[in-house]
Formats: sequence, structure tokens, C-alpha cells
Amino acid sequence: MKINTNKIILVIDGFGHGGIQQVYKMLIREYSKVYDFVFLIIIDSNISDLKIEKISNLKIIRLESKKLIDFNNFFEFKKIITSIGPSIIIASIYRSQIWSAIAKPRKVKLIWVEQNTHIERPKLHWKLMRILVKRVDKLVGSSDDVRNLTEFKLNKKTIVIPNPLTGVARYNLSNKRQNDFVFIARMISQKNPELMLRSYSEYIKLYGTNSKLHMVGGGELLKSLELLSKELNLENRCIFHNFISNEQIQELLSQSKTLVSTSIIEGMPLVRTEALANGCCVVSTNTGGNHFFKHLESAGFFVVDSDVNEIAQKMHESIDSKYWTQKFIDTRASIVEDFNAKNISAKLIRFNLS
Repeated sequence: MKINTNKIILVIDGFGHGGIQQVYKMLIREYSKVYDFVFLIIIDSNISDLKIEKISNLKIIRLESKKLIDFNNFFEFKKIITSIGPSIIIASIYRSQIWSAIAKPRKVKLIWVEQNTHIERPKLHWKLMRILVKRVDKLVGSSDDVRNLTEFKLNKKTIVIPNPLTGVARYNLSNKRQNDFVFIARMISQKNPELMLRSYSEYIKLYGTNSKLHMVGGGELLKSLELLSKELNLENRCIFHNFISNEQIQELLSQSKTLVSTSIIEGMPLVRTEALANGCCVVSTNTGGNHFFKHLESAGFFVVDSDVNEIAQKMHESIDSKYWTQKFIDTRASIVEDFNAKNISAKLIRFNLS
């Protein structure tokens, strides 16, 4: 049902994060079906990153700002909000939250969305958020971990609504898959890709199976990881794909058996959801979002410590034939059915309007 004469503003700071990009692309489509007008304000990112099809009632506005205290861009931001006259503003990540809380008209509803369980922000930023949270109507966190941190930092009740599943699953039968492993993340310290390489090296030493490791993503550690791969004699076993499209990621997951996630910190990692949707087993360190899948331990979702030997053991267990009956593949895929964009956006819209 269309909401009459309503305008929604989505504000995001730094749109270049892969998972967040996918989330917003899908949410924008769903919001545009419900609201008369949808405005997306992007701070410090390129509109081309969005790569979304043309939507008649969507307008995208970009502000090129690098600083938290940026009076010129802030006043431009405030002028834009005033001219639009929205019924609701949803702000995600960093400056977007602070600027929206200061700039919003008194009767406009403001919702802050948190994605991160380890929010490294300057003390000034946190101080401003604690002051300005009084102007915020509601808080959303993408997982229990995010909610707990947000409530601790801001002393305001937060509801958990997970990020939506990205892409369309295309999982196939077990006999068409290779005994391959996939690691999908930006190659940065938070994602701990070095642990992935060392764990795979240990896996080969212990079990020596015919397999490959697909490292998907780019980032500041990519070159050093390629060198480490050679040091560990993984050149013929490890494939670095750099950045590839979401469609290519889905295809790769459908051809492999296990996603391995070695992150130090996460909010609601979409890649684990995507892997399950494609029927993959998952080996994951104990970070944000895992609580959604705790009951899948018997069907091939393994939570491990950041230990090379333990990760290697669970990788080996994950390709065992007992986890590759059609029943288990279907079980892993079915658990994420409620994470599709339509269902998640419906939850958000009901929450926004309540």
C-alpha cells in the first residue's frame, strides 16, 4: 500500500562499503514502492558507486565532505532537508547521524541505524552522539552485538533488524560442487585475511585434499597477502579475484562448499547470509550476527576461535559428505528466507511508522 504524501530521506556517510552498498540498493527499491518520494543523500562517496537502475521517485544528492566539522557542507545539508520537508529521516554511519540530528526540523522523525559492533570514533564524535541522541526518535541495530554496544554507548533502547540478504541464491546439488573454500571481504586488518591464508595452509598440511581457496575482495593488504601466499606455497591453490560483481559472487558460492570468515569484528556480515542462501557450509569466528544462525550448528555452521588449527579442522569437517545431503543444503538455504529485502524493508517500514 502506498503511503500518501510522504517523503523519506536516507542519509549515509561513506557509501563505498560493499555490503552497505548492496543493502541500500535493495532498500531503496522497496522504499520507492511505499513512499511518494525517496531522497538519498550521500556524504563523501561517489554516486556512481550506487549503480542502481533509474527510479522515477528517487533523487540522489551528493555532498563532498571529508570532515566532521564542515560548516559549508553542513549548511548545504540543512538547506536540502528544509527544502524537501521530509516526514522521516533515516541516517546511517558517522556524520550522517550527527548532521541529521542537528539539522532536522522539530516534527520530523529521525532514526539512526547502526551497522558496526566496534565503532572506532573520535571521543568528540561519541560525545556529540550522546548529546544529540535526545533528538533521535528510534535506534536500529543490525545484530544483538550492535544493539548491545549502541545501548551501552548511547543509553537508549535499540531494536534489532538485520541487514537484508543480497543477491539471488543459485545453489546446486552437492555432486556439482568442488571441495573449495571462499573468503569474501575487503582485504583489511578487521577481516583478518592473513589468518585465512595460514589456516588454509594448515588445512593442506593436515588433510592434503584437492581444493582451492578463493580470496574475493581488494584492499590495502592485497599485495602483502599475495606475497604471503607464495611464502606458504599456495600459488597453485589460492586464487585472488580482487573485486567482482555480486552476480559473480553468487556463482562462486554455488560452485564451492564452504565460506570461511575470519573477521576480528563484524556487525551483521551479509556474506555469511549469502553463503547460507547458496547452501554453503560456513566456518566463522565468533563475531556479530552469528546468533541468527546458532541452531544451524548441526547442519554445517561452525563457530570457531581465531586459531589456525581449529579453523583448519572445521574446514575439513565442513566438506564431509554428511553435511552434503540435499536435506542439509536446503536447511542452510531455508534459514535465510526471512532475510530477503522485501521482508526486511517491511519490518523497517513498520518500525519507522510505529
